[in-house]
Amino acid sequence: MATPQPLMLSKPPKALMESYISDLSDARSLSSLSLSCRAHRDLYRNKLKAKELLHYVLNSSEVNKKRILKLIAAYPSAILTLATGREVYRTKEWSIACKNKRGLTTPLKAAAQCGDMPFVKRMLARVSAHQMPTAILQLQSLKKAGATPKDPHSYTFWGLPELPSAYKAYLGPAPALIATEQWDELEVLGGRLGEAYKNLPWFLLQVFCRPVPHEPLPDFTVEPERVCRLFNGSDLDISSLGDVFCVVLHKGARAGSSWHRCGYYAPSRLGFWLLLDSLAMDSLCKVLTSDLDKIIQSAELSAGVIPAAAEAGSPARPALS
Repeated sequence: MATPQPLMLSKPPKALMESYISDLSDARSLSSLSLSCRAHRDLYRNKLKAKELLHYVLNSSEVNKKRILKLIAAYPSAILTLATGREVYRTKEWSIACKNKRGLTTPLKAAAQCGDMPFVKRMLARVSAHQMPTAILQLQSLKKAGATPKDPHSYTFWGLPELPSAYKAYLGPAPALIATEQWDELEVLGGRLGEAYKNLPWFLLQVFCRPVPHEPLPDFTVEPERVCRLFNGSDLDISSLGDVFCVVLHKGARAGSSWHRCGYYAPSRLGFWLLLDSLAMDSLCKVLTSDLDKIIQSAELSAGVIPAAAEAGSPARPALS
């Protein structure tokens, strides 16, 4: 019968234990490295998706609307991720030109500053519960410092705050310039008003161009078709507006928008149309301000965030129906 041989260790017990601990540490390091690589990969993908989502938000269209809905469903974390983007348009030569550049922002904030409240609501519906306070802070950051609750321009909607002064600069001296037939001066003022419209986001231009007259004042509660179409069925050529051609966008009591070269086409009638447009855009700003206030309040309630008024001892804001 064979005599059992003693177990021979390749290393002394202490050295063997140290080697085991070292191997275990290496395995944990590899696992940590794997998790770190995965996190960096997810972060990079999230930034790419945020940039793509921001592009679709800034360049509102029916096609991009469908793309946005798919993106926020598949990558909800991209909604609150910072990115840069620009508004573009296709020229008559079929090349892509930049209309406006937008600095570092998130798709959620960009949708709000574009006045695109339908997509602000859709994005918030995709934000997770633990990210909702961040979303609320992003929207609250758009409120101007020192703005009162009744201020129609209390939020920084892109392009809208500049319109009242542009309308005033045209409508104020227009009667005297028309009476004295100073068409060149009228052209300059009209061109500046056209430039102010070029600064509007695509969504607000689509709201302006929808086939609804500005008399009586519309309520702006219906989401517009995401196209900029004129009353004659042609698409808006944004490059024609502004200082170069002295062309202004107008609608007034018509069912659709149009443009004309200022100082040459029925200037007195054009002034009346522009007055109605001025009142309508001021009303739109008030509606957007009210809508954004309600959206923030609703988000605060759903997230269980105590409004500042309640913290200060004032009555809490009522729940939205």
